[in-house]
Amino acid sequence: VVPAPTSSDPPTIPQSTSVAVDAVHFRQLCPWLRMFDLFRIAVDLQKLLLAVAALLLLWGGNWCILKLPFATPQAIHLQSQVFTFGPTNPAQLSPARQAAPFGEPLGTGWRSWTRVLSPLDTVVRPVQILFRGEASWSQLALSWTQLLWALAVWAVFAGAITRIAAVQIGTDRNTGLMDALKFSVRWFLSYFSTPLIPLSGIGLLWGLCLLAGLVGRIPTAGPWIVGACWGIVLLLGFLMALTLVGLAVGWPLMFATISVEGSDAPDGLTRAYGYVFAKPVYYVLLVAIAVLSGVVATFLVFHLAGFAAYMADWGVTWGMGSNKILQNKLAAGWMSVLETFVVAFAHSYFWSAATMIYFLLRRSVDANPFHEVYLEEDPSDELLPWVEEDQQSPTENSTLTSLTLPDKDATGDANPPS
Repeated sequence: VVPAPTSSDPPTIPQSTSVAVDAVHFRQLCPWLRMFDLFRIAVDLQKLLLAVAALLLLWGGNWCILKLPFATPQAIHLQSQVFTFGPTNPAQLSPARQAAPFGEPLGTGWRSWTRVLSPLDTVVRPVQILFRGEASWSQLALSWTQLLWALAVWAVFAGAITRIAAVQIGTDRNTGLMDALKFSVRWFLSYFSTPLIPLSGIGLLWGLCLLAGLVGRIPTAGPWIVGACWGIVLLLGFLMALTLVGLAVGWPLMFATISVEGSDAPDGLTRAYGYVFAKPVYYVLLVAIAVLSGVVATFLVFHLAGFAAYMADWGVTWGMGSNKILQNKLAAGWMSVLETFVVAFAHSYFWSAATMIYFLLRRSVDANPFHEVYLEEDPSDELLPWVEEDQQSPTENSTLTSLTLPDKDATGDANPPS
């Protein structure tokens, strides 16, 4: 028997003391470090195939639109005078032509660094025409047709790309190509209508300004009435400008919202506007990181594809004795396929970056963790616990710990627990 220590005994000092220190999780301290995972997320065959399909549909649709009666040379010429992230000539609609020739690093113009933002061209170009005062009816009709077609294509394929990226970022799982397409088709109206809601609001405010202009036509008194109410007109102009700025910078986030939350158009609209205006500096920082890393990623992909084409041509040249293989139409067709996949990577990166930025903004504003992603449950999953219980082996059932029935007198219940 060990005697009890007395007050005169010296305190016992342990021989060694170890302190456990948790590892520092830099991604929790700096969530924006997840932005550097975008290259891995974007280099996904499923996303690349979706982007290629979108590019082909945009090219084919625009080719058909330019054959319509209102696609006059004057209307097409006006599109070459607006700001764009891609080729300035709207006739260059082929997805292969959107990539610079191999051997020229990302193009020779000042817009080469914005190649990662080229998906915005399909919406930015026609929207700019809509807000030009000198635009004719044929130019407006052409721009509206191109805008609606672009939104319809992106509603399906960008919705699928952002859905795959949302599941990968939130749950680290992969979603099948067909499952992503089924999701985007099911939520097609939400994807398609979300960007149109702000444009409808701008149209309503523009109608009020139009009424003020009609009042100004009244002889003598009209200009005085409009001048007296000019403060209200300026307020309407400020609301239109604010709405248009929110649409320009938050349009990709609307698609990401629907893919992550599985919500409708109003929720996608309010979240995109709310997150952007709640954290504008943080949003600009995330966009800057996305663009810079995207430029590097696109640069690497571009030159890797160019180097692969060069090595193939170099090897064939030794056997053929000439370097005229690329003049063959079939070989040129394969080069167009390669260039199209290079451009598709930029689109895959763009929509993956929009999804990642949405996750980071949601975590910063609402403190929602990344794993909160809308997942469509399979009804058959509800039967899995019953199947597992029925399929238990007798050995497993025999090793279960037996329950001791409570005493009737102690519990006052004669029925055993079920």
